[in-house]
Amino acid sequence: MKRQDEVIDSAIDMGLADESETRGGGGERRAGLQGVMGIWSRIPDSLRGTVPVIVAIIALGTYTASQTPLFLTQTNLRNILQQSSVLGLIAVGMTALMIAGLMDLSVGTMASFISVVGALMAKHGSSAFVIVVAAVLIGLGASSVWGLIVGYVKVHPFILTLGGMSIFLSLGLALSKGQPVPVEGMFVSLDIGKWLGVPVSSVLFLVAAVVMALFLKFTRVGRNTFAMGSNPQAAFLAGVPQIRLPVYLFAISGVLVGLAAIVMIGRLGAGDPTAGSSLGLQAIAAVVIGGSSLYGGTGTVFGTMLGVLLLGLIQNSLNILGIQIFYQDLVYGSVLIVAIVSTSLREQGRLRLPRLRHRAK
Repeated sequence: MKRQDEVIDSAIDMGLADESETRGGGGERRAGLQGVMGIWSRIPDSLRGTVPVIVAIIALGTYTASQTPLFLTQTNLRNILQQSSVLGLIAVGMTALMIAGLMDLSVGTMASFISVVGALMAKHGSSAFVIVVAAVLIGLGASSVWGLIVGYVKVHPFILTLGGMSIFLSLGLALSKGQPVPVEGMFVSLDIGKWLGVPVSSVLFLVAAVVMALFLKFTRVGRNTFAMGSNPQAAFLAGVPQIRLPVYLFAISGVLVGLAAIVMIGRLGAGDPTAGSSLGLQAIAAVVIGGSSLYGGTGTVFGTMLGVLLLGLIQNSLNILGIQIFYQDLVYGSVLIVAIVSTSLREQGRLRLPRLRHRAK
């Protein structure tokens, strides 16, 4: 009984139980609380943050489906996957950056700028292969510059890439003269093409996610990424490369931004200098919603995929329910705030959980 009391006292401290209800509930409530705590503690820390996201996806999907029969149609579900592909590719690269305690706010406007460059190349007769190579190289080169500056000069990536966000937006507007650059049929197969019934763009997103997950789990660079984000000082003393690692991670992110720009051209049928303006913040939101910490050290690609799916589901639900488009950023901002607060609370709970387990012994 003493151990049960200690478990419940710790649960009350963590905010997992109400004191008046728990202490007055008798043995059944105590046993029930212990059972819940036991199940929750067995879930790995890396996946614990995805549980609320899965619940939110199911709840939102159920509500939207109850309001309109159009939601569960094959066409609409495919549209959700297509809409999420560009954000998904960018968010996968952002996941590695944020695990290392880094971020890149310029990824959205960079994708828009690359899409304008690709559209102009297509307009002047370049082949699809050349445009894809150019897009990947531009993303790789630009992001590698951010990595070099962060690694060598130790500039905070938030401030650095905030400036880069404005630079790419201005360059895109200047090249396109402020107007979308239409492309006739180029990369349209990425948007309407299917592989085993799944949109090609979604397959590209899934492949990128699987490769990134394997990269983070099984390579030295991946392990160093978690080490740098968890404790930069300890990582430095352990010999984790403080210059090369940021360059690697920014470069990988840049490659994915280049691919996202190609998918964007196929989806929009044009290179649009403003289409990706909000993608940077949305990518960060998707990563944080998926359970990654803004301070680094934790995160999973699976969680990011769920975050991307939730944001895509929100956008689709707002559209299909006829809610005006300018409310979308309001919803995105609110979801991001809730995700940040819940992540902070989860971090506090993770720090308290060892005390709970120690007291229960």
